[in-house]
Amino acid sequence: MEGFRGFIIRTAEVFILVLVVVFTLMGAVSGWTSGAMGGGAFGGLIGLLIGGAMGFVMGCVAAASFFLLLEIAQNTRVMRRYYEQPPQ
Repeated sequence: MEGFRGFIIRTAEVFILVLVVVFTLMGAVSGWTSGAMGGGAFGGLIGLLIGGAMGFVMGCVAAASFFLLLEIAQNTRVMRRYYEQPPQ
């Protein structure tokens, strides 16, 4: 069972990292279109940079929360094994 659980967790980790890239690209495209509507080419460039940075931050926050929950689950399993050992 541990092998299958590890496979699922590794797959989720890869998808979370892909999510960071997707958030960054979506933020950059959204910023570019918003900036281009209001300020021409220069506004589009500034919007691209600001939108990409904001998308990257949002993706990193999502990834950090996932990795935090993953770390909590791992520590819980280790502590459970420690306390379930019979006294010696």
